[in-house]
Amino acid sequence: MKRKLGQTWIKCGGVLLALGLIACETERVQTGRGGRRGGSGTTGTSTTSGNGSNSGSNNNQTPGTSGNMQDILEYCAKKSACLNQRDLNLSRCANQGTYIVAYAREHGDPAQVLDCIARVKSASCGELPDCGWPQPESQDSEGTVAGDPDDLFEEEGGFASDGRCEGTVAVHGDPENEVRHDCANQPSRYDRAGTNQNCIVNDRGQARCGISSCEEVACYGAVTTRCKNGVLQGLYDCANRTRSRQCFLNSEGRPACGYDTCASEDTSGEDDSDANYICSGSVRASCYRGIAYYLEDCAYEGFACLTGSGEENSNVAGCGREFTGCTRSECRGDKVVTCDRGAEAVIDCRTMDSSYSTCQLFQDNLRDSALTPMCSVPSSQRDCSGISATCEGNVAKVCVGGKLQSVDCSSVLPGGVCVLQTGNSEIDVRCRSTD
Repeated sequence: MKRKLGQTWIKCGGVLLALGLIACETERVQTGRGGRRGGSGTTGTSTTSGNGSNSGSNNNQTPGTSGNMQDILEYCAKKSACLNQRDLNLSRCANQGTYIVAYAREHGDPAQVLDCIARVKSASCGELPDCGWPQPESQDSEGTVAGDPDDLFEEEGGFASDGRCEGTVAVHGDPENEVRHDCANQPSRYDRAGTNQNCIVNDRGQARCGISSCEEVACYGAVTTRCKNGVLQGLYDCANRTRSRQCFLNSEGRPACGYDTCASEDTSGEDDSDANYICSGSVRASCYRGIAYYLEDCAYEGFACLTGSGEENSNVAGCGREFTGCTRSECRGDKVVTCDRGAEAVIDCRTMDSSYSTCQLFQDNLRDSALTPMCSVPSSQRDCSGISATCEGNVAKVCVGGKLQSVDCSSVLPGGVCVLQTGNSEIDVRCRSTD
């Protein structure tokens, strides 16, 4: 590989090609990195033979009408408008959709990707189903965790040991100087989870707001808690998260929001850098101190979650059809081979559209040297390159696998318009509603 002024070069049949969609229609293998179905832009001869059940193709198969190119474009147009994710652009989504739909058709659509396309196309933004690629951005942040629930008493007084409860009202002091706090009507910043509605006298004789008396910490439904001086107090409602929406006690007996429980060795680190990676159904998760934390659902792209075996891959999980220990995505002949952390899927693009009969590498963005294999038309039929798009009125013109495709944003959603979107040193488009 040769780099010059930020460009990516790749050697194809003795010729150096630069930038954009790169045609290399030979029997040599084009490969990419094996992280998240991306590429590093190197070339080489295949060292991993294709699995018969995965890479076999049916050259006589006629693509059906479900999940055709126009369906993919309209699906991506609706998602780009409704989800409003900065990185959800039309040509990126459509290029990804070609191999996802091809895989779904080739393998009987186990994750109902084609059904998802139909449901997204017919849904309003407010009723957009939670399915399909790309996955919604996770909002699993605990940035709204409440501060100390006892701060209410620190601000207005209430640390004496003569506290008492009058219903839900915590009372301190003598009748002439008493301080009263109604736990059922306290400011929300002291009770983010909405659970500390009762008045309880703690072990020190202080009246406090909480859930109940306690001897040890526990989950209160989906709410993480603490047991302080004999009072159980809610801290954060995991149900407010996007994915890891349940409360579990970890191996140290502390409540935390997670997706599931898991078996893991005790770890001494302060973070999850030494976590194991597991599958919980189709969900790839990190397993840390007995709690599985959601990372991604492989079913969004139609794949299964797979785990490795042996010493090298025992703590590895990826999305694909077979765990081979692969290290990079590649073009294997005319097929796309995705590699996600050791999990591989071999995809015959022609099952989506017979005109997309080759696999080619394209650069994911102009600042990154990574090359990604995608379904493409033969080089003789190409009329565009790379991730590129433009607007002609309300019509989005996007480059999908070397072929210019169009979708009218105004026909996809009410008040739909085509807008330019820039980011990661690329220019793309998306649909947006003006209603």
